[in-house]
Amino acid sequence: MATTSEAVAKIRCITINREKWMPVPWDRENLRYVLNFRHYYEYKPCKMNPMNPVNRMIGTGILVLSFCACSQGNPDSIPEVEEDTAAIETTNERRIPDPDYTLKNLVIQNRYSKDNLRILIDKSECSLNVFHKDSLLITYPCVFGFNPVDDKHQEGDGCTPEGAFKIRSMYAHSSWSYFIWIDYPNQESRRRFKARQADGTIESSATIGGEIGIHGVPEGADELVDDRIHWTLGCISLKTAHIKDLYKSIGTTTLVEIVP
Repeated sequence: MATTSEAVAKIRCITINREKWMPVPWDRENLRYVLNFRHYYEYKPCKMNPMNPVNRMIGTGILVLSFCACSQGNPDSIPEVEEDTAAIETTNERRIPDPDYTLKNLVIQNRYSKDNLRILIDKSECSLNVFHKDSLLITYPCVFGFNPVDDKHQEGDGCTPEGAFKIRSMYAHSSWSYFIWIDYPNQESRRRFKARQADGTIESSATIGGEIGIHGVPEGADELVDDRIHWTLGCISLKTAHIKDLYKSIGTTTLVEIVP
């Protein structure tokens, strides 16, 4: 156990998936703060939905913590946990990302038809999941509009729309690498919009908005996704490498579903 003056904190979160190792966002009630470099940083993950089918595909979670006292906190309040060095070394080896594990490679190697690919975007988990029929292929972290919780009601509300959508077009983008344009507002979107106007949820003068899609981040700004910063006006944003992988793997026949 380190002394108070050393002020060191190590946190490792490892989750076992049935096919590969992948990180899973923890609820703030389980892990409220990370100690790092003599400061407290608030950890802001998205909440997990235990009823979501993606969560049911995740296996046992292992949380390995080793704390040392921090000079800015109360040493008595930090629990002492034994660290299994051998186990950590083994698990760290398993967490090294495989550069060949990309959606593009999976599609090519298995000769998947783009017609049978579908995208499930889960707002509560901040995840974009790609399936081949009913089999999950890959999950990318993502962020949303500056109101990441609610369904889109009108133009300017900063919400990401929910529902089933088709892809209208796909093209390279000068600011965000690529843009996958979905068909919001579609018929169902317009039905909801008119119903909200009729019941007074939104003003009769409100407009429905549009130009919603999946895109990357500004150059060198992957930390927007890492830090769960919901920065768009309603679009879904991925890291640069992830939007490139997605863009090169799907087609305009790929269906997109966005759930709360």
